[in-house]
Amino acid sequence: MNQQYSDRDIQEFGYDNQQFILLTEPARYDLLSQVIEDKRVHYAGETVNYIAGTETTSPTVEFFNNNITSPEDCDAFIERVYLHENGRLFKCAFDFGTAIQRSEYMIDPNTVGRDLTEVLHPGRIRYKPYKSTALSKYRTLDEENYSKEITYRIQLPDESHTQNHAPTILYNRESINEFKKYVRSTIIQMQERTQLIDTKDLMVAIFSMQIISYRLPFPGKNMEELIKIHKNKK
Repeated sequence: MNQQYSDRDIQEFGYDNQQFILLTEPARYDLLSQVIEDKRVHYAGETVNYIAGTETTSPTVEFFNNNITSPEDCDAFIERVYLHENGRLFKCAFDFGTAIQRSEYMIDPNTVGRDLTEVLHPGRIRYKPYKSTALSKYRTLDEENYSKEITYRIQLPDESHTQNHAPTILYNRESINEFKKYVRSTIIQMQERTQLIDTKDLMVAIFSMQIISYRLPFPGKNMEELIKIHKNKK
């Protein structure tokens, strides 16, 4: 596991009864909250899925938590996964469910300055009727800039993205604590990256988490050797 942890704390944004982890200040907190709440309704709070086998024989187990509201929720979820695997040696990977904020500039096609706007914001102008009010449930005009349209959508956890976060072998209490630190450090890095970039699609919140257990069939001395190799790679 990459142990280059951030020495910063996870930033908090001061909203009351916050139901997700914010990565940056959203343009419309109320709309963001609504899209996350509506998506959560369609999924159970926490699930376990055995891939190609039963609880005892499945080589891969997917754990999903639909209610991540704080770093402490991530810690508790990791702890439950570890207890569920009951001393098994397993490689652990994870991904987050996130909310994406899209900001698009809207102008009157007849406005004289549209060419200048295109130069300043290439590819970010959607030429639609200036007086249009055709806004969907998760789309609104920016309250501070009425030439901008704000839209929110959900990106669910994806197993193909779990390898973006260094998978690690969990085998004892120390490795669990290290994994918790790594997950928190990943959140901090996501906050830092989000706040440094200016892009049309911005990841603004974490609301769920998927952990995948790849069970390793290495008992006895083979297990000890595997753990030793894993430690040497850090």
